[in-house]
Amino acid sequence: MSEPRKVPDPALLRGATMPRFSRRDLLKYAGVGAGALSLSSILAACGTAAEVSTGTPTGADQPGSAAWWAAQTAGDHVNFTNWPQYIDVAKVNDERVYPTLMAFTDATGIDVTYRADINDNAQFYAQIRPALEAGDYTGDDIIVITNGKELSEMIDLGFLIPLDTSARPNFDQYADPTIVDP
Repeated sequence: MSEPRKVPDPALLRGATMPRFSRRDLLKYAGVGAGALSLSSILAACGTAAEVSTGTPTGADQPGSAAWWAAQTAGDHVNFTNWPQYIDVAKVNDERVYPTLMAFTDATGIDVTYRADINDNAQFYAQIRPALEAGDYTGDDIIVITNGKELSEMIDLGFLIPLDTSARPNFDQYADPTIVDP
């Protein structure tokens, strides 16, 4: 008697036949690396926990709504967490610097603390999930996390706030159609 034939995982087959975008491609097409996202959408994401209303807001004060974003103010510092090697790097006086972040700080006056400490979605999400569940600040204002179970769960549980799409005209104009509406 022969062993039953193993069928490959459908996700593997789908991944093998779909167009592929690396994280770099995604950033390139989305214009994030070049600063093409509207400054206001990035700055608005830098609010503090005190700026987010308490309770369960509805309607105009719902986090992520146009009215909610309009009420947000930019701070003077942002904590940005990313995957290693997914941002431009240069050496200046033997010091590792990030030209895009330097240009952002020069243009806005907002300092950026950059950490490349995401090596695995599951591990990183497990690290920040307790704070998210408690409604506490994770220490990160901007997180670059890839599509997958963890991102879907963060969306489903309401841990993320959608950006004001009207504040990102460059993304809408220049992003590849395959990533505009994931």
